[in-house]
Parts: sequence; C-alpha cells; structure tokens
Amino acid sequence: MAIPKKIINLTTLALQDRVLTFRERETIVAEALEMGVSQEEIDVYLTNALNKRLQSYTKEELGSCPGCGHGVPLIADQCPYCGTMLQSNENNAVPPPYPGSFNVSGKAAQIINQENINTEQEKKKNCPKCGAPYPLVSNICSHCGYVLHEQRSSDLNIKNLIDNINNSISKLEHCPNPTLFQIFGYNKNLLFISLCFVFGYLAGYGERGYTGLCFVFFMIFLYVTWKKFKTESPVTIADETFFYALNYHAMYSRQVDTLYGDNQEAKNLLDKYQGVINGLEQQRKTTRNNQFISLACFVVSPLIFVLLHLLLSSSPKEAYQKAMDKYPAVFEVSAIQKSLHPYPEKMGVSPDLQVYMRATDDANLTFDVVDDIKGFYTMRINQVKISSTGKEFDGMDTCQFSVAIWDKNENAFQYPFLMFDYYIDRTTTKPDYYTGRFVKNMLKEGKGEIYVDFICLDTIRSNNLPKIIADSVYYYTIYPKKR
Repeated sequence: MAIPKKIINLTTLALQDRVLTFRERETIVAEALEMGVSQEEIDVYLTNALNKRLQSYTKEELGSCPGCGHGVPLIADQCPYCGTMLQSNENNAVPPPYPGSFNVSGKAAQIINQENINTEQEKKKNCPKCGAPYPLVSNICSHCGYVLHEQRSSDLNIKNLIDNINNSISKLEHCPNPTLFQIFGYNKNLLFISLCFVFGYLAGYGERGYTGLCFVFFMIFLYVTWKKFKTESPVTIADETFFYALNYHAMYSRQVDTLYGDNQEAKNLLDKYQGVINGLEQQRKTTRNNQFISLACFVVSPLIFVLLHLLLSSSPKEAYQKAMDKYPAVFEVSAIQKSLHPYPEKMGVSPDLQVYMRATDDANLTFDVVDDIKGFYTMRINQVKISSTGKEFDGMDTCQFSVAIWDKNENAFQYPFLMFDYYIDRTTTKPDYYTGRFVKNMLKEGKGEIYVDFICLDTIRSNNLPKIIADSVYYYTIYPKKR
C-alpha cells in the first residue's frame, strides 16, 4: 500500500529538526494504522525517512564540520580545515524541511510541533560543536572547549572583562600604603591617654598643679576621640582594599575559567593581578609592624615618664624629711599623744549608763591634721573599750554616745565628741560593721565588747593649743545623748 500524503507530511514535520522522538513515531504510526497502513510498512518507511533526513542538512543546522569536527563560519560553503561541503542536497523520500513547503494540521500535527519545540530546548543544553551536554553554570564545553557564547551585551564580554581586570589592577597599584607617621597621627588620641595617665599618677603624689593639667588633657582626649570616630583608619582602608582585591581576583578567575578558558590574554592579566596582590601582602606585613610600633610607643611612653619620675624624685624618707622641714609645727602636733584614764575610775561612763556598760581601759588622745597649710586640727580619742555589764539596755534606740574630757581637777573641756560611726574588726582587719549599729545590738542584748573612736566636732585653729590641751587633759567619760 502506498504511504498516504498526510503520513508523509507528518513525517516531514517531525524530521524538521532531524530528530524522530518516541512520541513523534508513536503518533505517526497511530495515524498510519487508522488509514489502513500496516505496521510493517510504516516502520520501514519511518526508518528510511530518518536515515535519509540525517544525510540531508544545511549550513545553519551544523555546529561543526561533519568531516573534521571544527567549528566553521556560516559564510563558508565548505570547511576551511578539511574541505568537506557544508550542505547536502541529495534527493530523498522526505521533502526538505522548509515550513512553507507543506501544510498539515490536526491533533497529530500539534503533538509533533510540541515535540519539535521540546527537542529545540534540549539542543540548547548541548554543545553545538560536539553535541555533548554541558552544565548550565558554564559557557564552555567541558568535552571540546568550545565557547558557547561570549555574553556580548554584558560585562562578561571578553573585552569588557579584560578592561575590568585592568582597572582593578590599576586601582591596586595606587592603593594607599599607610606610613608610620600616618598611623601615629591617627592614634594620637592614645598619646593623650598616656599623658592623662602620667599626670594623674603625678597628681597622686600631691602635686596640685598636675590635677588640673590632667583634666585638660582628658578633655582633649575626649574631643580627639570624638573626631576620630568620623574618620576611617588608614590601616582599615588599606585592609579593605586588599580584601576587595582578593574577592575580585577570585571572581575574575571564575569568570575566565567558566567563559573564556582558552583566552591567554585574560590568563596573563590574572597572573599579573596575583603578583600585585602578593605585593600588597608584603605591604600589609609592614603596616602591621608599624601599627605595633605605634601602640608600643603609646603604651611604653607613660611607663618611661613614671620611671623617670621615680628616679628623679625624692625617696619617701627624703620626702618626709622635706615635708617636716617645711611644716615643723604640723609634724609636732601630729606626733602628740596623751593617755586618758576612765572617769570615774574603772567605770568611764556617766552614772545613768553604769548599769549597762563600762569603759575600763585607758584611751589615747591624738590630733588629726585637717589643713597642713593653715594649721587646722581635730582631736580624736582612740580605742575606747566599751563592754556590756550583762543587763539589757531597752532605751538604746533613742540614745547616742558622746565623750567629755577632764583635767586632774575635774574641770571639763568644752569640746563636743561623737562616736566615729565605723568599726574595723581587729581580728580580721576588715571593715565589717558600722560601730553605732554594733554597739546598739550589743547593749540591747546585754553582752559583748567593742573598741570605738570618738571624733571632736570642733576644729582647733592653732598650732599651740593642741599641746596645751594635751598637757592638761587627764580623764574621759562617756555620756548618753538623746537623738
């Protein structure tokens, strides 16, 4: 039986792309069987038609020469490498695949058209030179090295890519290289920290003029630091340039390897780029050394100042002697000590307290210097031992203690004393208790003892009066004082 024209047209449509898919063959066979063509006849026809179609091609359908495999320009009619003709016009049973040369429609034609579209999409995933599949992330065939396209309209075009590499190399060659002087200038705020430290240390030695100068330098440090936050460190700028160079070199390397693996100019530029990066790496080492030197200078310099101060200043013994020579009266008063006895004897407290407490030991009268220039002093009665008699003191919450001092003739001195409200535990030398609270609890519970100090509330403004008082005073007595 002769092959119907519809079957011939469907076969021609299916072989336009020189590929007969399983579905195309299945569709054509189904149509032929419905039209009375036998299975054997349609199979032989399709096999012969495919073979002849593969022998017929145009230059536009070729990715490479069918003779030698080289890629060839479309303007040539034969391969410039081996001379093979690039177009076959042999007669065959299947008409040439020109869309306008036949007309076929229907469901079968729609199926075959869709298969042709699918085949065309699949071809885009294969190398046009050797036909091997290539990965979507690459534009170079991994089998034959054929460049699939050159990204003409983007920065990935080889010319634009080479220009970009050259621009990056030029920027790197003009990359700033921070000098030691620039690093010192940026870190000058550390100099003010050092000076603040030095003058603060010297101020601790009692040099009053240094305190104000230290404050001035501290304010300058705050101002310089605030200004510094608005600028970027030259070391940071150089580091950022270096790491940008590394990133761009890696990016350009991937682009060249992926798109233009056989372009020698691009590879040479990348080698030059790497050489510039290696030079920057050496510069970074020098910059790090300069930064270390800068920081070391700012850290060591205050220590040198302090060391010079210690070497050139007087020893503690010499300083003490110098101060003694300068203020002899002050040292004479501060050295005064007088032992006071409890009055009445072995009681040391006023009659209304004798039921609850005792002050049986001697105490020391000393003079604290308030102002060494003006000669101001205050009296202190040290280590007054208070012990409970064993009877609980219910009125302790509203009571505060004071001390009166007497001469041998029982004449009182009109100086008000109050308990120094802080106690250092003499067994541990730790400031654990407030004295008033401890005394209050001790007397309320009716047990325990404690050493306390009493401070005079009045200031003595004379260098001679402390010695007169010390020569005259003899007794002390503790009195209750209502809050």
